[in-house]
Amino acid sequence: SNIELKITKDGVYNFEMWTKDEAGNNSSTTITKKIYVDKKAPSNILIGYTDDPSMNELETGKVEDYYSQPVKVTISATDFNSGVYGFKYTIRGEAGDNKDTGILEATKMNDVYVATMLINPEYLGGLTISAIDNAGNESEKLDDRVFVVSEELPTAPTLIVTSKDDILTSGQWTTQGIEISISDSKVIAGIAGYEYMIEGEDVWRKCETVVSKQNATDDKPSNINVVKLVLTEDQEETYLFRAISNSGIHGEISRFD
Repeated sequence: SNIELKITKDGVYNFEMWTKDEAGNNSSTTITKKIYVDKKAPSNILIGYTDDPSMNELETGKVEDYYSQPVKVTISATDFNSGVYGFKYTIRGEAGDNKDTGILEATKMNDVYVATMLINPEYLGGLTISAIDNAGNESEKLDDRVFVVSEELPTAPTLIVTSKDDILTSGQWTTQGIEISISDSKVIAGIAGYEYMIEGEDVWRKCETVVSKQNATDDKPSNINVVKLVLTEDQEETYLFRAISNSGIHGEISRFD
């Protein structure tokens, strides 16, 4: 005859099974079986970054984090039954030479399971993370904040120099003050601002007057589009201009004599 046992609760169960005939004699063979039951997915998924050693809950937000060096991402979760096998991840956005998707095998540290991955430049996007336990249960997918890893130099800015309504070229004199429009530097991290320097002074100054800027969104970094510099005093100087990326990289130089 057959006996059916139904297990409804998570846990570890040890069974010993044998047969008994109608005369009451037990079989000479005993079968021992250990059964693991785990129906709950891992929980308490946390993430931390290279420059942020504290573990933070994953959250979706605007592009607000910028790095110029490879970023170590640490992911952790708990599972008090079968334990966490690993973390499934998908990279959203421009991944560069980073793998688009994969599974990170977890290591147990006390009661927490941890895995790490390295995000290399050039990168703009976020991570979708889920945890998988050894029974095959998968947690809900969580989307973390979007961030940038970029060591790229911004391109040289475009300069448009005007005096009243006239456009000036390098070396051209004018009796009026001039206005220099600085714009169009490109880099994956976005432009944090523009600087200028009078050649020979070795001191870079920030272009304070912002004409146009783009705020960060959930898939694009903030960007200073256009700034201007107004010169009213008599002078005969060469001006150098460069952009700074949101990850702190100084760009290529444009000059105006």
